[in-house]
Amino acid sequence: MNISPTHAEGERVTARIRECLKQAGKLSGDEREFVQLKNLQWTEAQRADARNYQSGLVVQFHQNVAGFRRGERVTVIQGDEHGIRVERENDKPALLPVDKATRFQVYESRMIALAPGDMVRITQNGFTKDKRRLNNGDLKQVKGFTADGDIKLANGWVVSKDYGHLTHGCAPARARRAHR
Repeated sequence: MNISPTHAEGERVTARIRECLKQAGKLSGDEREFVQLKNLQWTEAQRADARNYQSGLVVQFHQNVAGFRRGERVTVIQGDEHGIRVERENDKPALLPVDKATRFQVYESRMIALAPGDMVRITQNGFTKDKRRLNNGDLKQVKGFTADGDIKLANGWVVSKDYGHLTHGCAPARARRAHR
């Protein structure tokens, strides 16, 4: 039987590793918090069911939908018999087109603390501020932060403070329990 850690165990291991790295002086005290988007891994049927949505969930479109562009993120305000009301980045409310559930994913928004020296793992393909490719699974080291609060990587790349698709890179990438 092989056992890999659960997500909660992986988070505890990561917190302990980060604490040891801080004590060893490998992480600077300049720690900052960033939005982290955790994919809820809902099926298409779950995304199409208005009953699953709660206030605060984040929806990101990976394909264009009438009224929404690829890459756009909206935040769920409320769900009721009239549909799922979401707030767009421009603070304008809209209805989520749940009939187009194949074109978006649903995320839980959390905060993640990062410091210079931290390793981060990219959790979804994307791009840096200067359009360099970020690949799902890539490990990158945090060098520091820009004056605007974006994340400076050791390779010179800059990741937007709002990117969201990253996690600490010091715990196992696949936190799950497996049995043989």
